[in-house]
Amino acid sequence: MAQNRHPAQIFNHDLRAIRRERATRRYQAGHAAFILKLTGEIAAEKIIDVNRRFQRAVIIGLPAFEVAFMDSLPEDRKPATIVSYRDWPDVWPENIDLVVSGLVLQSRNDIPELIKSARLALVPDGLFIASILGGETLLGLRRACFAVDQKQRGGAIPRVSPMIDLRQSANLLSHAAFAQPVTDRDKLNMNYKSLKALVEDLRDIGETNCLLAFNLKFSGRAFLSELESCYAERSENGKLSVRLDIIWMSGWVPHASQQKPLKPGSAKMRLSDALKDIQN
Repeated sequence: MAQNRHPAQIFNHDLRAIRRERATRRYQAGHAAFILKLTGEIAAEKIIDVNRRFQRAVIIGLPAFEVAFMDSLPEDRKPATIVSYRDWPDVWPENIDLVVSGLVLQSRNDIPELIKSARLALVPDGLFIASILGGETLLGLRRACFAVDQKQRGGAIPRVSPMIDLRQSANLLSHAAFAQPVTDRDKLNMNYKSLKALVEDLRDIGETNCLLAFNLKFSGRAFLSELESCYAERSENGKLSVRLDIIWMSGWVPHASQQKPLKPGSAKMRLSDALKDIQN
């Protein structure tokens, strides 16, 4: 199958860069960026679970993610050399055996090729771990936006990014030819007192609207006021119920030392015989 060399253009990468730079300034000014902080802590736990000390790592993410990740790693598990990037690098360092990415990929147009570039940059038996916002993230907000747009304009307006689910994330790992691919997710359910508070947290992670098809003229005060009212009506206790799904992808660069699944038909005992033994 021929590869798509011209991925669908969904996001405005220039606007995305502005959003992420603003998020960096907000963090430096003292904003908590707790979503990035939590993601960094979970990423560190995943590294701790691997019985190995990596030597040369690349960390990709905004400062809040990187700081939380490094602070959560014990000294004896920190890679000997660390190269950090706020966004996906165009040129990779040599001889890296670990890539950790925190909430970077979900607003890029070229996700498959970016993951593949990490796979090619890693040495054999190197580990790739990436987190993205996906699944049912902001589902309540998406539904409220659709309801208000239907009422005011008779149709949907692009407002919230499309989301990648677990199956799609697994396909991304397979496309990049990672071995032992694993996908899972952490579900965060939160309540916000106002739409403004939710937007503030999205600004802290650089993930407010950067869709190419979005137009600011569709987000006046009348829309925002009705959106907040509609959203609250659909939530419990008059607060805004917010769901974030942090999807994790991990995979290893193939190496001769890695375990491989048995070939079909190579088992020494049939399953039916094993079950008979258990029953007896």
